[in-house]
Amino acid sequence: MATLLGVQLLTTFVYRLPMTRADAETSVRRAFSFEEFRALAEAAGWENFGHQRFLFCRQAIWLDERSVAEIPAEAEAVPEVLPCPT
Repeated sequence: MATLLGVQLLTTFVYRLPMTRADAETSVRRAFSFEEFRALAEAAGWENFGHQRFLFCRQAIWLDERSVAEIPAEAEAVPEVLPCPT
């Protein structure tokens, strides 16, 4: 409920475009529940992660160890000329 109130205050006084207002409210209503969010992290094989509720954003999840989420150093080479998608 606090999240919805916070979004309504923001979209009333700060972000006033009609599309932004509609999207913000829809996003709050469709957000994952606390249990669903935790289950997704566990299903992805995450361990040692933090998960907490916050006042104006429903919840957040983060990894405790930086090395778990690092992007591999070696990237694929990209050709200089990319093919036209059409």
